[in-house]
Amino acid sequence: MTAPADFGDNILVCFLERLRAAYPQINVDLLLTDSYLDLVAEGIDVAIRAGILRDSSLIAKGVGLPAGHCSRARNISTAPRRRHHRVA
Repeated sequence: MTAPADFGDNILVCFLERLRAAYPQINVDLLLTDSYLDLVAEGIDVAIRAGILRDSSLIAKGVGLPAGHCSRARNISTAPRRRHHRVA
């Protein structure tokens, strides 16, 4: 699977961690890159991209991600605590 670096690092990795926890027998090789790759030559089964499809021989499917917050445990443990103040 390949995806843009920012999307993969901020969103996709969290969902893949949940997938692996639920289905430990599944292995996913994730390549995070903003470059367009030759999916067939690279042996990539799934590519997540945003924007206009450049190669019309590819099949694109729209996907939606469930709304919600997702953070990796290591990010939570190292993130500074913030206090939110109510504005009247």
